[in-house]
Amino acid sequence: MKLNSQNLLFQAVLLAVFSLAFLGDVSAHGESDWNDFKVDNKNNSVEAHIQHVRQLISDIVLGRREITRWPDRELLRARDELVHLKEEMDDMLNHFTEDGVHLQLAGSLRTNPRAGRSVAASHAVEICVELIEHIASLDGPAAFEEELHTGGKGLYMFDLMDSYADQMGLYAELIKKTD
Repeated sequence: MKLNSQNLLFQAVLLAVFSLAFLGDVSAHGESDWNDFKVDNKNNSVEAHIQHVRQLISDIVLGRREITRWPDRELLRARDELVHLKEEMDDMLNHFTEDGVHLQLAGSLRTNPRAGRSVAASHAVEICVELIEHIASLDGPAAFEEELHTGGKGLYMFDLMDSYADQMGLYAELIKKTD
């Protein structure tokens, strides 16, 4: 009797998976119906995540919180969230491409400021992930602090992340003017 109930459960799960895969509106990478509201919310989420990482880095460098293990767990957790967010950003950028927006042309991005903001957000997330991985590869917080003061790779990456975040703000202003 136990074998039959397990077999029935397996068949039910298998049927549910196939139903979702073939009958449901399921996207392999996330959202399938991006609209202005969803795009703006995702970009706002990127801004919040970037600000959170800035705060984590600031807390580490300024010693505002005790680091008990290196690499810092909170920083690694933020990286993992950003990796997931990058996948969603890639899906969103695909949406713009499918809509005919040329993501590599500055004029196209100015004409479509949500796409421009999304491109800047995607770059910001990507460099932020790389920055966290770079910080985690160092010997400890003091090594990163030294890089910041001596103009090393970490400072360059931090400045690049800020630059993309600034671009997001500029595109947000364009969105306000065009909406």
